[in-house]
Amino acid sequence: MIDPDRTVTVPIGRLVEAAGLALGALGVVHIAAPKFLLDTARWGYERVLDIEFRPQARARRRVQAVGATMLAVGALAITLARGPTDSDGR
Repeated sequence: MIDPDRTVTVPIGRLVEAAGLALGALGVVHIAAPKFLLDTARWGYERVLDIEFRPQARARRRVQAVGATMLAVGALAITLARGPTDSDGR
């Protein structure tokens, strides 16, 4: 049974590392499947917002650039979350 009065503490480094992993994974998706993401955005805009969505010619490259940035920031977050290492790599 879950005790609602119990406090669970998670070290901030673990949260930053998890966020970095998620950001990196999403970055890979942006790099690998920009057309899928643009098609999904088109579907959502047309169905939910009732707005016509027409990406420009360079939209795929822009999505991939965003993905590369996400991947780099995710890697940096993971590196910072794990802290400094010795010269032995530990």
